[in-house]
Amino acid sequence: MGELDGLLSEYISQQPNAARYHVIVVPQNERQVQVVTTSLPELIRYEVGEGFADNSGPFYSKEYADIISDGYRSLNLFSIVTLTLPTEVNSISSEDE
Repeated sequence: MGELDGLLSEYISQQPNAARYHVIVVPQNERQVQVVTTSLPELIRYEVGEGFADNSGPFYSKEYADIISDGYRSLNLFSIVTLTLPTEVNSISSEDE
């Protein structure tokens, strides 16, 4: 219900909801990279540190973000829920690859 409340609140107020959760997936090996690339094309890839991570979201409730993260974990992918994204992430579009 929190997810729906956040979505409707943002729509009605026409202002972005500051509390947005993101699920970050970080492939740990080449097989996981292939799983993310082929099976989860909706994720947005970001450069981070020495590699990359994939972002799913935003979500308006932590509970719903946790459910999404658990789904990725069920695929043996490392994933975390965060309230904000790092300030210096660069999106990698499919044209760049």
